[in-house]
Amino acid sequence: MSFTQLSQSYPIARKEHICIWCGEKIEKGEKYYCYSGIGDDGFQTNKVHLECRIAMDKHFSFDTFDDEFMPYEFKRGSTEQR
Repeated sequence: MSFTQLSQSYPIARKEHICIWCGEKIEKGEKYYCYSGIGDDGFQTNKVHLECRIAMDKHFSFDTFDDEFMPYEFKRGSTEQR
């Protein structure tokens, strides 16, 4: 699977979202990481807790050298699978 990132930002949630990494809620008023791009399935925008963003960096850089994961696959803020 390929993914080309087009944008990223660190907004404050105006409403509740679901983190693509852990599947837990991003609460209204919480700062989070948002990235958009084009993958095999078309355009997508994903939202991630800040601590999950750090875990993503560890997963991609050190653990597997992989650039993909299944939504909600990991525990919050961790590279440990559910």
